[in-house]
Amino acid sequence: MDTNRLEQNDIQKQSILTLYQNLIESFCDSKFLPQTNIYGLMGGMFLQELIDEGYHFYSLLIYEEHIDLFRVSLYFVDYEKLFRRVGEQSCFIIIKDISLEIVSAFLHTKKLTNNFLSLSLTHYTTSNVSLLKDFIYKEKKAIMRGWGSFEDELIGFKNACLNLRHSRLLSMQPKRVNAPICVIGNGASLDLCIDFLKAYKDSMILLSCGTALKVLRHHGISPDFQIEIERVPYLAEVLKEANLGDIPLLFAQTTDIKACKLAKERYGFLRGGSSSAYLDSTYTPLEFSAPFVGNAGVSIAALLGSDVILCGVDCGYILGYSKHAQHSFYGKEDTQIPNDCFQVEGNKNLQVFSNDLFYLSAKNIEQAIKLYKPNRVINLGYGVRLQHTMSLNEDDFMLKPIDKQKEIARFKENFTAYNLTLDTQEMIISLNAFCKALQDILAKNIHTIQEIFDLTQDVFNLLQKSINDRTMRKSIILLEGSIMHLSYTHLLAQLFAKTIQTTESKKSYSKQDKNNIPIQALKTLYSQSLFSLINECKKAMEVMK
Repeated sequence: MDTNRLEQNDIQKQSILTLYQNLIESFCDSKFLPQTNIYGLMGGMFLQELIDEGYHFYSLLIYEEHIDLFRVSLYFVDYEKLFRRVGEQSCFIIIKDISLEIVSAFLHTKKLTNNFLSLSLTHYTTSNVSLLKDFIYKEKKAIMRGWGSFEDELIGFKNACLNLRHSRLLSMQPKRVNAPICVIGNGASLDLCIDFLKAYKDSMILLSCGTALKVLRHHGISPDFQIEIERVPYLAEVLKEANLGDIPLLFAQTTDIKACKLAKERYGFLRGGSSSAYLDSTYTPLEFSAPFVGNAGVSIAALLGSDVILCGVDCGYILGYSKHAQHSFYGKEDTQIPNDCFQVEGNKNLQVFSNDLFYLSAKNIEQAIKLYKPNRVINLGYGVRLQHTMSLNEDDFMLKPIDKQKEIARFKENFTAYNLTLDTQEMIISLNAFCKALQDILAKNIHTIQEIFDLTQDVFNLLQKSINDRTMRKSIILLEGSIMHLSYTHLLAQLFAKTIQTTESKKSYSKQDKNNIPIQALKTLYSQSLFSLINECKKAMEVMK
């Protein structure tokens, strides 16, 4: 038994080494380099050597902290030639001061191909270099998450069609209440905020997010609203166990129908980013309300509250604590930090670790606060440090008394009567147009590593162009996640299988052999998968007519 396991491990290791070797050879043979980051030019002679040897860069980011060293590089590097050797609008040179927003935009422009694989060369280390490297590492991890899938989107879409019939929906012109709104997440630090919640529960509106409800109930705290965004079929059972009772429900349109029906009083909002959020173009979705229910809570509070207070919205793991608060749906958890985590700045005096999904959640919270602009956002938690928030302890401030019932009534007035009218024929027309454009892209022959990168980017560009079209948006977002996953998998398969030809071998390539090489077989499989996906979507729309 042990011998067989050892043999299997050896085979697996050898397979991984072979795939890795294929990947390296694919790039070396082609003289085409993936997204490349250079930290410090040091004169740039090495860069000119790569140019002279005929190398091309898919995209290139250069950071030189010292302007004098950049000036030196002007003597050694033929920048005009360098720009011709880099993909269009894909060369980014930063001198001295770093704009993280621009770096983020640079990485997002080619979401698949810029973040699939990259090279990095560091000539020296400074605090700025470390900051930039750390930011790029975290940003790339976040970019590769939150894509979703057609199957999940379709479940949410069907839920939305039912949930939005004869509903009350967040108004296009909401009015702020004259009261702070407290967003309560189920992070470990919620346990440390219980005394504050008990002391000031009558001086603020309490929004319980997801599984925080059971913790609050355990401590005898009844929130004013419960927020849910999950489409999972067991959500109703979770809410029953947590004793939803007569607490009003704030639900995203995609939320499981059975869970919504449990509430005696319910109010809907359109969770941005999901296809069903754009079914009615006269309504504006609630942006940055994912990936977690806490994100939706912060977005609603930032939009409707005079001020926002965060309790248990940790967006990470706190060293020495479990992932969630005690007495929650998750029961007893261990305190081990998962291997895929990285350390981030904590809001208080405890060490905090994040992963790609928590990092994405924290970024979206920061963006929501920036977009909706409440007066102040106070973070009482011990999780990640969030931009645009004040890190305070409960004894650093006091809350004034409010007429709570009056402010809750004003809060509810922001949700007005709504009844969804669905036009699936318009969606089918959009899908047909997208399919035709996709066929034109996939009709191109690909033989080299650069061509496979360009094909992948063309598909991504078509996705973004279609999503930016208000008419097509709701149809294409249904497909977006699965198309991203299929495109990424196709890119992986082509490179690891070493099917790519070099520029030299392409010159001697015979058209009659095109069906005999693996690259075409993989591309055909990719194309068939994409069109099968679109057909499934069209069938679903036909059924829902």
